[in-house]
Amino acid sequence: MAHRQGLLSVKVWTFLAAGLVLAALMAGRVLILNQMTNMRANIAVLEDRKGFLETRSAILQKTLNHETSAAVICRRARNELKLFSPLEPGLVLVKLPDESGRSSWTWPAWLEGLAGGDQAQAGDFPRLETPGKMVHLSPVTMRTPNASGAVH
Repeated sequence: MAHRQGLLSVKVWTFLAAGLVLAALMAGRVLILNQMTNMRANIAVLEDRKGFLETRSAILQKTLNHETSAAVICRRARNELKLFSPLEPGLVLVKLPDESGRSSWTWPAWLEGLAGGDQAQAGDFPRLETPGKMVHLSPVTMRTPNASGAVH
């Protein structure tokens, strides 16, 4: 009946449809802006947590470096295990790496391993120089001189 009287013309329907679309777009914009604000707050919290964890990691790395230093290991070996650093270190045996370039999981290598040895254990050992300081610790005996020359 309103249509017959000209109250609901095509223009009115167009304006109503445009208003509904505009309202939906505005509601979507508000929703998206709220979600973006929430995500930015979450990112800020995560960045703070990341900074905390990086600082904690650096502190742990510093502690690890200190506790694994040669001086600390030698001091703990002396105090806790009663080891000392002798004037002349004893013989140190080191198994050399396999330099043949072949895989150790082949059948011939596996069969060679059954014998309980390899060529590095049976042959002449080349002199192997390593950079850095080597520490040699021995148990304390009654007649063993230590690094200062005193006899225990």
